[in-house]
Amino acid sequence: MFSTNNLIDYIITECRKHSVKIVLDPHKEIYLDGKITGYFCDDPLELVCAIGGPPQVWLGVLVHEFCHFKQWRDNEPLYLNMNVRNVHALNIMSNWLQGTEYKKSTLDLAFTKIKKMELDCEHRSVELIREWDLPINTDNYIKSANRYIHFYNFVRKYRTWDNIYNKSYREVSHLMPIDLIDEYTKTP
Repeated sequence: MFSTNNLIDYIITECRKHSVKIVLDPHKEIYLDGKITGYFCDDPLELVCAIGGPPQVWLGVLVHEFCHFKQWRDNEPLYLNMNVRNVHALNIMSNWLQGTEYKKSTLDLAFTKIKKMELDCEHRSVELIREWDLPINTDNYIKSANRYIHFYNFVRKYRTWDNIYNKSYREVSHLMPIDLIDEYTKTP
C-alpha cells in the first residue's frame, strides 16, 4: 500500500526528471485569470497546486494536475492536438471570456476539445487514485469530475468562469453518475 507522502515524492521526482517546476502553494487558492486550486502548464513547464485546504480536496487536485503532466509527458494526442484554427483551445476560451469574439463553430470545437482532454485526464486520475490506494472516495471524485467537465458547458453558455456557480453546483453532485461518461454536451 502506498502513502500520500510517497505519491507526493513520486510526483516531485517525475516533475524534476522532466524539468517541470513544481509548486505546492500553502494557500487554499491561486489566482490565475481567476481563483483556481491548481494547474499544469507546458509553457513554461510548471505544476502548481494550492495545498492550504483540506487534504481530501487538494490531493485530488494534485492528482488531476499531475495527470495533465502525464498527458504532456506521454504525448497524449488529446492533450497535444488542442489547436483550433492555429490557436490553443484553452487560449480561445480565455480570450473569449475576456471579450474576444469568435465564430460559434470555433468556440464549439474549442470547448469540445477541452472537455475531451479533461475526460482523458480524469480517467488517468481515477486510475492513479486506485493504483496508489489514495484516501480519496473514488465515487465522490468521479461525481466531482463529471461536474467539473459539465462546468465547461456553463462557461460556454454564460461566458463566465463564475466560481459561485461551480461551488453551488456541488449541491447537485449527487445527481452525477459514479462512472465517467463519454458525452458532456448537455448539463443535467
